[in-house]
Amino acid sequence: MYRTLLILILLAAIFWNGLASQTTGDHRGIFVGMYTTTPGTNFMLQLDAQNTPSSFRTRPGTGPWPFWGNPFGMTLDADNHHVIVPGLVNPGGGQFALVRWDPGSRQVVGTLWTGPLSGGPVVNWSNWTLNSDGNPVTIDNADSVQKLVEFDRFSGAWISYPLPAGTGAFAGLGGLEWDPVDGEYVHAAWGSAGIMPSSLYRTRFDGSQTRTLASATGNVTRFGGTLLENGDWIAPASSAYQYYTVKAHSTLWSPGPPASTGTLCEATHEKYAAPGQGFYAAVWDAPRGIVHIDPVANTYTVLHTGTASTMPTTATEVTPLYERDLSTVRTGKGTWDVHINPGQGAFSGKGFRIFASLVAPRSPIALADGREVYIGMDPLFLVSLFGSLPPYFTGNIGTLGATGQGKAILDFQTAGTVLNGMVIHLCGVVLDSRAPAGIGWVCDPHAFVINVRI
Repeated sequence: MYRTLLILILLAAIFWNGLASQTTGDHRGIFVGMYTTTPGTNFMLQLDAQNTPSSFRTRPGTGPWPFWGNPFGMTLDADNHHVIVPGLVNPGGGQFALVRWDPGSRQVVGTLWTGPLSGGPVVNWSNWTLNSDGNPVTIDNADSVQKLVEFDRFSGAWISYPLPAGTGAFAGLGGLEWDPVDGEYVHAAWGSAGIMPSSLYRTRFDGSQTRTLASATGNVTRFGGTLLENGDWIAPASSAYQYYTVKAHSTLWSPGPPASTGTLCEATHEKYAAPGQGFYAAVWDAPRGIVHIDPVANTYTVLHTGTASTMPTTATEVTPLYERDLSTVRTGKGTWDVHINPGQGAFSGKGFRIFASLVAPRSPIALADGREVYIGMDPLFLVSLFGSLPPYFTGNIGTLGATGQGKAILDFQTAGTVLNGMVIHLCGVVLDSRAPAGIGWVCDPHAFVINVRI
């Protein structure tokens, strides 16, 4: 009954072509980080929606990027605009910083944190992701015990969670993501043949529990794996194959196609709401470039071929821009803002709905045009579909502001800590009379974990 009701309410015929980027292979811009160990030789590359490149050299004290570099593990911020970039600052790289890059003005516009690298909160980071508090998170593999490290933007402090014994060395170097469906961290260890396995893990939001999903004796992962919307994990491979896959509910690393078109490094999924199951990746060896791969349709599309001016070094991070259209950010010990910011302001003045559910959306609702709505069917969904649930969830039905942004509020102060660890699944849509059937945008799913602090 619930599924039928949702289909009747969310019917969409053909997506309005004026607002692209919810179809397979489309994007609204890509930000790329590249790496060398020589000061002043790092580059940042930005592609616009038409794949036109702009490049920026990381040169100390000059230009739009006044840092030394090592920009690896970037993630899109909760505002769906800025990119959080970790890097080494000053000519010797003796300091670590988390900075915010503005892809519009193409420059650093703020610093979340900076401090010494040696003895600091993060020494040898891997990939970064954003959790449901809106905080940047990485795995520090400098010590024998791997640590989940989180920068708490609300307090300005660092939180460190030692991972359980047995978690593989370099966990996260092969990829680290906040699972938007299940509300856990998924991360891979970059193994080494004869020394340690390449393992894939799921870790609880507070690092207290980790379970191994798959393990391989050889090194089957490279930098930056990604979680696809069907639950498959894609890992760029340092082998004869383009990538390895751990399919949903599988415990095996399955090889993908031969690496005849170049070895991949870094992979980032495209929008969950888009039809298809593709991802973006960097090609490690010559000719270097940025590609889109659809492992279901078995297509390989070159978006950019590197030149000496745009890709003189190896790309180690590929971040699609403006893809975090639904997010949550902690505003107090038991309160969070729910941000909806779709289409880069294209929907200002349009109505929006943010749905909530306690059921993980493992089978999305497919609209007539192929887009997918990731929301579970339960009584909470029905309540949020037609109204709010004060004081816990309010403002979820409203109108986007002049800049195309909206905000709802989650408030669990009265519940105390009794609900901590519970996952609330969120998804949103934007109503647009110009679009057939009235649906202009479908937001990606977002898994929010209640974590009230006392």
